[in-house]
Amino acid sequence: MHRCPSRLCAKLLWLAALLTTVFVEGRTYYAVLVFSALLSLMLLFRSRHGWTALLLLLGFGSMASAIVAVDYALGTDYIAAARRLLYTVASALLLAYIALTTRASELEALVGRSMVTQAFVFIGTLRREFLSIRETMAARGHLIHGPRSLVPLLTAFLVCLLDRMEILEDSLKARGAE
Repeated sequence: MHRCPSRLCAKLLWLAALLTTVFVEGRTYYAVLVFSALLSLMLLFRSRHGWTALLLLLGFGSMASAIVAVDYALGTDYIAAARRLLYTVASALLLAYIALTTRASELEALVGRSMVTQAFVFIGTLRREFLSIRETMAARGHLIHGPRSLVPLLTAFLVCLLDRMEILEDSLKARGAE
């Protein structure tokens, strides 16, 4: 059995604690989820992933409006909708923090080389690609002022991502993978 790096173990214990909150009732449930979401956001900003945190918040804002609209249309209880939304936001922020701050070598020390570690390598590569595109656009004078100014950045990133996926597909086909 492999030895778990201490930071990764702490992150995984935090994730396990968050996942077990579904068995908790009352104010404790909300306090744990809000604390976890805020701590994840703070750690994302501290670890230089502020843009990612802002994009996640933007995505969660749109997700929240969609959930509320669907719950209103279906007549679902707002308390149940709030519980689902808060749990989703807190767990997604924690998973984003774990994915963005865990090196593949740490995970590989725990579980060995697998598809999970390859996914972490891919996440790191995509992060570096995003930062490179952002720096390139900033050098050309593109400043990010709000959500509308993110469109060119995200468009360039999407095109780069599709190119990278095509190259990966060709590479796997050349090796005989179907």
